[in-house]
Amino acid sequence: AKVASASVPRPSRVEVLTALIWKCAKAASRSNLGYSRPSLSVHAMNVRAVAKPPLPENSVGNSVGYVTAQASGNEIETVQDLVLSLRKAKAEYSKKGLQTVLETKNLFHIPESLQDKFEKEEIDFYTFSSTVNFPFYELADFGWGKPVHVTISNYVISNLFVLMDTNDRKGIEVLVFLSPEDLALFERDQELLSFATVNPPVLDVSTSTGKNVSPVLRSTL
Repeated sequence: AKVASASVPRPSRVEVLTALIWKCAKAASRSNLGYSRPSLSVHAMNVRAVAKPPLPENSVGNSVGYVTAQASGNEIETVQDLVLSLRKAKAEYSKKGLQTVLETKNLFHIPESLQDKFEKEEIDFYTFSSTVNFPFYELADFGWGKPVHVTISNYVISNLFVLMDTNDRKGIEVLVFLSPEDLALFERDQELLSFATVNPPVLDVSTSTGKNVSPVLRSTL
C-alpha cells in the first residue's frame, strides 16, 4: 500500500522489492562516486505469453527476454517512480520488444540517449533475475524430504540480484552481487533494512565464485 500510486495502483511484490533494491543500489553508488549518474536495470522475463502467437507454457527451452528500465542521474527517484519505470518498460517490451529481439538478435535494448554513456561505462547497470513462484523446494525433494534451504550459486555477474521465495513462501530472499564498496553501504541502508533483514549466508557462495556476495536479504514484502 505504501508503494501504490495512481499510475500503478497494485504493484506486485517483486516489482516493489526490485524497485527498492534498485533505489538502494543507486544510493550506494552515488555515495561512493560522489555524484549521481544514470542507471539501467535489466530484468529477465518469460516471453511465452507475449510471443505472437503465444508459446505453450510447457514449451521446452529458455524462453526468456530482457526488459530494460532506466532511471536518470539528475534526481533521486522514489520507489514509486522506479516501480512505474519498471511497469512501463515491461509494457513496452510486451508490445514490441520481443519482435525487436528477434530482428536485431540483441538480448536487451540500450536507450539511444544513454548509448554513449553505456559504451564509456558512465552508467550503473543492474541485472535482476526472479524465480519467485518457481517450486524449487518441491522439486528439490530427492527422497530425503523437503530441503531447509535452496539457493543458486556460481553466478559471475557483477551488480546482480537474484530473487527467490523463502521456504515458507511468506517472503522473498535476495542474493546480492555488488562491489565491496557498494555492498558495504547497501547492506546498511536504513530504508532497505526497514523492509528486509540481513541473514548470515547459509552457503559460502563467495568462495566458489570469487565475487563479493552479501548475506542473503530476506524481505517480507
